[in-house]
Amino acid sequence: MRKIYLDYQEKNLKYAPFIWIQFIINDFFANYVAEIIRSRSVYNKDVSEITGIILAPYKKASPAKLIKIANSWKKLSAVEKEKVYKKFQWLPCMDIHNKPLTKEEFFSYIKDFKSSTKKDVLSYGQLMKKIRFTEKEKNAINIAKRLAYLKDLKDDFRRQGTFYARSLFSQIAERIGGSIDDVSYLLQEEIEELLNGNKKLSKAMVCERKDGFVIYYNSADKIRCQSGNNIKTMIKKFDLSVEKEFAQEIKGKPAFCGKAKGKVAVVKSVSDLGKVKKGDILVSITTHPDYVLAMQKAKAIVTDEGGITCHAAIVSRELKKPCIVGTKIATKVLKDGDSMEVNADRGVVRIIKT
Repeated sequence: MRKIYLDYQEKNLKYAPFIWIQFIINDFFANYVAEIIRSRSVYNKDVSEITGIILAPYKKASPAKLIKIANSWKKLSAVEKEKVYKKFQWLPCMDIHNKPLTKEEFFSYIKDFKSSTKKDVLSYGQLMKKIRFTEKEKNAINIAKRLAYLKDLKDDFRRQGTFYARSLFSQIAERIGGSIDDVSYLLQEEIEELLNGNKKLSKAMVCERKDGFVIYYNSADKIRCQSGNNIKTMIKKFDLSVEKEFAQEIKGKPAFCGKAKGKVAVVKSVSDLGKVKKGDILVSITTHPDYVLAMQKAKAIVTDEGGITCHAAIVSRELKKPCIVGTKIATKVLKDGDSMEVNADRGVVRIIKT
């Protein structure tokens, strides 16, 4: 079991660089194309929407596929619905402590899904004819569209891989006398020691880490984890504190145009998705494939992270929801229930005093 676990870890480490290199290259081409579009002043009024249409992935990954299926959910037979569930049950599995959806959860999320009837200003083909791009610019657009698809696809693969790896971590948990959730809070060397029988699992340590932890390299280039009372010391040492004071307006990048007002629903993990009600403003660090159905309920989407081809941007365009990304601080300063106004035409979020 230890050998299988280490083989799994080695494959993960080989995969990780491809994720981050792809992100960097994707952002470079997306921003390059966005600048080209912005330079055509005739289209400045709807630049975010036009950029979204031109930079839409050339193929659809799971979030967009699920939106299409959800639109015809009521027409599907019981057997077809079962197949859809099995095809997408892995959506929440970003890491091993996020469980796959149960059939009841999935059916509950998808049954009331309604797609927007709002039309794009122009189709991709019409825009490419109207804007006279050079051959070099057309090549950059083609690369950007393919990278946008690959970015979503690698997230599908990552989650499916984690979903199937749960059987491995279930066996590890059984052997060390804990749960999968417990295993997710352990370092690699700790799991190795437990599988070798060199020590017993400390439930107290796991519980302490569940309340918060800091992972870092020490001077001996070893990965270490601090939790409990040591967290404040580590936050000060590595200057990880966050200034929460801000102006009345929060600024970010427009991902899909439009305006909306509503109550804030802060989503920091899959467990928070259920609190998003119809008409709320969904505020999150970033969004993931399993957020799609909650995003559909929301009036608008605001994220801390992301660029013009991030998951939130792509899905908001599919749903035709106002979206602002890259605010950096939205989840740190906004609270559930705050009244908020989103102006995605300008990339500005404003708290409304009541």
